[in-house]
Amino acid sequence: MTLAFASRRLGQRQVLARGRLFERLTERSFPRFDARLSYTFGTNRGTFPTVLTIRPGGWFALHLDPSRDMPDLSAAGPVRLTLTLTRPGDPPLDATLDVPGANLAVVEVPRPVAGQALTTLRVAGAPFSFEVGVDPTPVLLDGLVLRDSDQAAPAAGVILRIAFLPDRLTDAQGRFRIPALPVAEAVTLSFDEGGRITDHILRPLWGGGAMTRTFSIPSP
Repeated sequence: MTLAFASRRLGQRQVLARGRLFERLTERSFPRFDARLSYTFGTNRGTFPTVLTIRPGGWFALHLDPSRDMPDLSAAGPVRLTLTLTRPGDPPLDATLDVPGANLAVVEVPRPVAGQALTTLRVAGAPFSFEVGVDPTPVLLDGLVLRDSDQAAPAAGVILRIAFLPDRLTDAQGRFRIPALPVAEAVTLSFDEGGRITDHILRPLWGGGAMTRTFSIPSP
């Protein structure tokens, strides 16, 4: 039995843009976000009527049917594509890609099905790829400095040095607070008491929001 087609041209969806949204350093992905793709050339602008699909790991695709959804941009010259990603509670993120209008032209390509010479319409240069990284949420550190790990001997007035941050002193109870640790896999905390330096390596728990840690320095 031979398949019958109402038209020699098939209407098929195509991925127009694809990419990944992730957190820098941790590679953590986000389960919920929205995405849209817009275009600008000269004083003209518009938004493609795409449908979003999201896969594990932050991978996503925006797709449409070129036969009915694609504007004619083939003669537009340089076109700027802007991908806008929106996460709940956060400001939108934009990523741009400049492409020639010819890459956005809708072209007819062969699509043989069941031995029949059918065709379909495709966007010539699609899919266009984007990779969007966001900085990790700042990690707050509440610290306590003790002498020789003795809970009864807090170290007051000790200078704390961390790269890229201003120096600070422990208070009368040996405590300190860092509102936002530097973005790194490991952070060195240098405790200076009268020129005697004690270093501790801390690995921030990115994505956790806050940490509480106790550090020990030797008695003078």
